[in-house]
Amino acid sequence: MGTYFKFIKPLLNKLSCYFRHDYYPTAYQDWERKKINFKCRVCGEACEEWPPETNKRRKSFLSLIIFTVFSFISASDTLTVGIDPFPPCVIIDSNKVTGFDIELFETIADSIGLKYQYKQVPEFKQMFGLLQNKTYDVGISGITINEEREEVIDFSHPYLKSGLCILINNEKNNNVFYIISAYLKKAWKALFYLIIFLFICGVLIWAVERGKTSFSSKFFSGVGDGMYWTNTTMTTVGYGDKAPQTPVGKILAMAVQWIGIAFVFPYIVAQMTVTIQEASYRIKCKEDLLGKKVATVSGTTSIQASQKYGATVVEQKNIEDCIALLKRDKVDAIVFDMPTLMDAVKKDNTLTLTGGLFEPQDYGIAFTQESPLREKFNRELLRTMSSGKYQELYSKWFKE
Repeated sequence: MGTYFKFIKPLLNKLSCYFRHDYYPTAYQDWERKKINFKCRVCGEACEEWPPETNKRRKSFLSLIIFTVFSFISASDTLTVGIDPFPPCVIIDSNKVTGFDIELFETIADSIGLKYQYKQVPEFKQMFGLLQNKTYDVGISGITINEEREEVIDFSHPYLKSGLCILINNEKNNNVFYIISAYLKKAWKALFYLIIFLFICGVLIWAVERGKTSFSSKFFSGVGDGMYWTNTTMTTVGYGDKAPQTPVGKILAMAVQWIGIAFVFPYIVAQMTVTIQEASYRIKCKEDLLGKKVATVSGTTSIQASQKYGATVVEQKNIEDCIALLKRDKVDAIVFDMPTLMDAVKKDNTLTLTGGLFEPQDYGIAFTQESPLREKFNRELLRTMSSGKYQELYSKWFKE
């Protein structure tokens, strides 16, 4: 008890007096202005102004503290929900957030009285770290449930069955102009070397045969005759309108024929054949991904699946960047989740799905590990899925 009266009671008195003193007047210092000295009966603090003014300021300070505390408590009750675009499950625009996953989550959250705010992650692959360090309480973005992720976060019960699909550019596979442009892009070096070869041989034959019947003595016209002669000789067509007269010219003619037959034209024909085959080859199933360049979103399960079938993976920040690469023919295909690729096909008729569904997977709502919300959320999720509300949402977002 001695400790209480010596230390604790004075401390409590001071804390109490900070917000409201029990003042009494001690003396009048200025009779004309009626300035009075006051002193607190509890803590002994002196004051030279009207006590109501002092108490008023301190009450205002107390109100500010109470407001701050209640604001903090209210904010701590609001869940931070990390989201990333994943149409049609999560659709983010400037005005609102919507989609199948969003409406399902909101239905459940409202039923169990949760307050929440959405926050978009910079990239999908950062979602799991932000959940792990509890920056976010919940994560929504068509997230596939797997063992690796379960080690660092928790999941709700599965709410949607899905899988991966292959998206290709329909124009690329049916456009003859694409085949021509693809050949020119790939074979321009061979064509350039061919022109250089024709020019060199044209100069040599002109230097040897100039002034003769078949070749002009002037440089430009003579070299032009020589290039024409080299081309006809190399292809073994030999129109006969131009023929070398000197022994050196005849030796050069034989050399040109053998080089053309053995090296130049076989190389050009092979390049053209390969280019046409590549341009017209249509990916029809997951096995056709072998050796192909495919785009997908960073941090997703489609990376490992693509590599499993022998594809070279080009990782992008989001699905829009993947589609941009496909449209510019920088990749052969996109491998990603079926709902998002189906949504892309609906919006752009130059794109098409091929090969059907593979690598089946389940989606779940992500929670921080040992989240107290998960059990309550799971019970309401099961109730919602067994009711007509789930089917209503599914039909709205996935059925025509």
